[in-house]
Amino acid sequence: MRSQNNLLRMLATCLRPRKKLLAATLLTVGSLNLLDLAIPKCLQIFVDALMDRPVAIGSLSLAFFKTPRGQIIILPAMLLALALGRWLITYKRAHLESRLAQGSLFDLRSRIFNTMQNLSFSYHDKTHTGLLISHIVEDVNYASQFLQFGLFPVAESVLYIVIAYAIMACVCWPAALASGGLLLVSTIAIWLYFRYGQPFFSRTKKLFAKTVELFTENMEGHLIVRAFAGSKRQRSLYGRHVKDMHRAMLTENYLSTLLSQCMVWTNSFGIAAIAVVAIWLYKNGSPGLTMGQIVMLFYIHRSIMPRLRILGRAMDLLMRFKITADRLENILFSSTSYLPDEGDRKLPSQGPGRIELQNISFQYPGASPALRAVSTVIEAGTTVALVGATGSGKTTLAMLLTRFYDPSEGLILLDGADIREFPIKQVRNQFSLVFQDTFLFSSSIFDNIAYGSPDASPEEIIHAATLAQAHEFIMATPEGYSTVVGERGVTLSGGQRQRISIARAILRRPRFLVLDACTASVDNLTEKAIQEGLHALRETSTIIIIAQRFSSVESADRVCVFESGQLVEDGTPASLNKPGTAFSRILDAPAGGTS
Repeated sequence: MRSQNNLLRMLATCLRPRKKLLAATLLTVGSLNLLDLAIPKCLQIFVDALMDRPVAIGSLSLAFFKTPRGQIIILPAMLLALALGRWLITYKRAHLESRLAQGSLFDLRSRIFNTMQNLSFSYHDKTHTGLLISHIVEDVNYASQFLQFGLFPVAESVLYIVIAYAIMACVCWPAALASGGLLLVSTIAIWLYFRYGQPFFSRTKKLFAKTVELFTENMEGHLIVRAFAGSKRQRSLYGRHVKDMHRAMLTENYLSTLLSQCMVWTNSFGIAAIAVVAIWLYKNGSPGLTMGQIVMLFYIHRSIMPRLRILGRAMDLLMRFKITADRLENILFSSTSYLPDEGDRKLPSQGPGRIELQNISFQYPGASPALRAVSTVIEAGTTVALVGATGSGKTTLAMLLTRFYDPSEGLILLDGADIREFPIKQVRNQFSLVFQDTFLFSSSIFDNIAYGSPDASPEEIIHAATLAQAHEFIMATPEGYSTVVGERGVTLSGGQRQRISIARAILRRPRFLVLDACTASVDNLTEKAIQEGLHALRETSTIIIIAQRFSSVESADRVCVFESGQLVEDGTPASLNKPGTAFSRILDAPAGGTS
C-alpha cells in the first residue's frame, strides 16, 4: 500500500501542474480508440451489404451501402476519412505527450536538484554522492521513459480493451466470454508480476547505484589508487559489481519477456476461442449473428494483440517507475533531513555583527561529541582566532555559525537574537566562508570570484583579488581574469586556489568572514600581505580565523583554544603565548614573543 501511495504521489507531482495538457492528451487517446473501433464497424457493414443482409446502426437504416455507389465510393471514402483523422489525432497526441512529458521531467529534475540543495548536511554526511547521481540520472531516466512511452499507452490499451470487449459482448456475448476468460490469465500474470517481481527490479537499482558510487570514488581518488598501485584491485572490484548488475538486468528482462509472451499467447488462444464459438453459433442459426459481425469480432480481437504488446512494455516501464517512486519518496515526500526554517526576523544588512555562544554542544551521528558546552562572545568588528588540534571542533563550530547544522544543546545568538529566529538564507548571506579544501568551478577566474556577487563590477573584483594577493598571479595567466581554471581549479596551485577563494569571500562584503586554514598553502610573506588586506575589512566584518600556525593568528584580537571539543583557553595571542599553555603546545609558537 505504501508503495502504491508513492507511485500515486509521484504521478501527481509530475502531472498536477499540467492538468489542462493532461486532459487534452487523454481526449486524443479516447478519440483514437473510437476511430480504431469505427473501422471494424465499417467492415461489418461492407461484408453484410455484399451478402445482402440488412445493415443498420440501431434503428438507423444504412441500406444505401447495398448500392454500387455506396460500396465503391461512400464506404472507401469513409475509411479514408477515418485514416486521415487518425493520422491527424496521432500527430496531435504525440505533440501533447511530448510537451507533457518534457515539462513534467523539467519539474522533476528541478525538484530533485533543489531538494538536494536544501537537505541538511547531516543527510549528505551519510549519503554517498554516487547514490545522488543515480537519482538524477537513472531514476529520472526511468521516469522519462514511463511518462513518454508508458503512461498513455497504458491508458489507451486498457481503455481500448475494455471498450472492445464491451462491443464484442453486445454482438456475441458467448464468444466475448470465451475470449475474456483467457484474458483473465493475463490479468493474473500482471498481478503476479507486480506482486513478486518488485524485489528483482529494486535490486538492480541498488546495484546500479553501487557501481556509480565505485566509479565516482575512483575518479575522485585516482591519485591514491595509482600511488598505492591499487588499479588492478579496483578494476576487479568494479568488475564484480558490474557483472552482478548485468545479471540482475537479465533477470529483469526475463520477467518482462515472460509477462509479455503470456499476454500475447493468451490473446492468440482467444482468437481461436472466438472462432470456435462464433462460427458454431452462426452455423446453428443464432438469430442476429451475421457474417459481417463475425468479421468484426475477428478484426476487433486481432487489434487487441498490438495493444497487449504495448501494454506489456508499458507494464515494464510502470514497474521501473514504481521503483523510482519508492527510491525518491524519502527525498521528495517524507525526508526529515531539513533544518527548521521558520524564522522571520531580519538581521542588519551592513556593519560587523556580534556572535554569542551559550553552552553549545554538538555530536555527529554515531560519533563522540564534537563540541562540549562551549560559551564565548565574539564582539562586532573584532578578529578572533580558533586554535586546536585536528578534530578539536573548530570547523564544526564554523558549520554551526552558518546553520549547516543546529547545535544539539545550547544557543547561538547573532546580534543578541537566537540564530533560528532568522531565515537560513538570510543568515548564510551574511557569512562568507573560505575552507582549506577550496573548491573552484570549471569556469573563468572572473566568474569564480564573482560567484557570490554576480552583479559586482570588474573594478570591485580586481580590488577583492588585490586584497587577497591574487591579482598579480591572475594577470600572469594567459588570459588574465578570463582564464578558465578547469575542473575544481586543477590548473592552479593550492595557494592560488586559496587566494581566489579569499577574493570570492571578500567581494561579498560579509558581516561575518570565516577563514578555515585558508592560508595553509601560501608562504609566510603572502600570508602576511593577505592579513594586511583583511585588516581593512574590520570596519565591515567580524573575522573568525581557524588556524594551526602561529603566523596566522598573531595579529588576532583574541584566540580561543579548543581541545576535544572544549574551550580550554581564551585570551590575546601575547597572553597565551607562554610556556605550558595549550596554545603554545598546539601551534608550537615561539613562547615569550611573536614571529
